[in-house]
Amino acid sequence: MKQPQEPQLTVIERKLDRVLHHSRGRLGPSGLAPTEALGNRRSEATPGLSLSTSSPFLETALGFAPLASDGHIMRAADVRLLAIPGSLRRDSYNKSLLHAAAQVAPSGTSVLVYDALGEVPLFNEDAASGSTPPPGVSKLRRALSRCDGVLIATPEYNQAVPGVVKNMIDWLSLGEPHEGLEGRPIAVTGVTPGPWGTRIAQTMLRQMLVSTQAIVLPQPSLYLSDAESLFDDTGNLTDSETRQRLADLVSSLAQWVRLLMGQTAPREHQGLSVEAEASSLVTT
Repeated sequence: MKQPQEPQLTVIERKLDRVLHHSRGRLGPSGLAPTEALGNRRSEATPGLSLSTSSPFLETALGFAPLASDGHIMRAADVRLLAIPGSLRRDSYNKSLLHAAAQVAPSGTSVLVYDALGEVPLFNEDAASGSTPPPGVSKLRRALSRCDGVLIATPEYNQAVPGVVKNMIDWLSLGEPHEGLEGRPIAVTGVTPGPWGTRIAQTMLRQMLVSTQAIVLPQPSLYLSDAESLFDDTGNLTDSETRQRLADLVSSLAQWVRLLMGQTAPREHQGLSVEAEASSLVTT
């Protein structure tokens, strides 16, 4: 009698399986503690916004899968990604890269480009320990709480991440779980006019994100150099090969989010569409 074959796992699923295997001691016997490690991401500013992290989960080869009341595995929902450029420059190549990411995102994935990082003040532990965070920090945390994953595009300054990126990480490493980086699926990319393609900055950023216990997408990597050859004068990403590689990155991040978070149904934010809600949080 022929033995049934095990289902073939994608590259992302195999990597996730290893992540869950090595994390079982910290995250719990099922490989993930949905209501603790990842938290129930509910925004007070948006009643009803919640991922299905409190749903029953079935132990699978990947560690978990969300279950409906009838015991069937639920379908994946639309994914919302918050895209944060690590540059404050008006015509930043990294900001343009994230706008391109919104254009090439697969069906069922929305990319919201955050353009208010300059409103976040320098990290101050006195302000961080106060009862009311600075407005720029609250705005960033609110945007984060309404999205399922994060895509960061960083430039590289003096072989390091820009100060605004490090400052953002410091603020987001604190606060309520649903507003922070712990357990958050994140992908990293970057573009620079020079020849190095932000490799050093991305490596540094990944290290910082791991220290916050964010769950960083391991592959694919996207290091982009010679920015002037990739974009036109209006900031549109015109290089076809780069657009495809960017599309692969966004698609992989969306899959990473679904596998990690077990989303079950499209969310309705007080009846707002993705576009309407985005206008209150970010500029697109």
